[in-house]
Amino acid sequence: MSDYNNKQFNQFIAQLLFYRTKYGDLNIPEDYISADKFPLGEFARKVRKEYLEGRLDGDKKSRLNEIGFEMDASYQNWRIMFLYTKEYVLSHEGEIPGSFEKTDDNALLGAWVRKQMLTFDALQPYQQESLRELGICVE
Repeated sequence: MSDYNNKQFNQFIAQLLFYRTKYGDLNIPEDYISADKFPLGEFARKVRKEYLEGRLDGDKKSRLNEIGFEMDASYQNWRIMFLYTKEYVLSHEGEIPGSFEKTDDNALLGAWVRKQMLTFDALQPYQQESLRELGICVE
């Protein structure tokens, strides 16, 4: 049984979409409250907890997957940096970001790539495969 009703879940989806439009990602701080007082960060935590406990139904999972909401908050962060890296590689003719490369909003892109290379063997298989597709791997 969910800790919230369908109306609240639908509002959560709408708030996620609004947040993504405004900030460009779904990397929501846990204490984030929207302008209309919706506790988006807290709600995201509850949904993730429900997922981990096996209480999130398939329809809700599908809806969240469709908009790019990750059930693992740490993967949400990884995914954002991966997408920045992918954009960089594509716009620089396959070149991997150098150690001191940053995004326009000062995310340490080069440092993130270096960390991925140093910890490559410890990454999840899907993360390794995603990085390999960009030419980032340790072999």
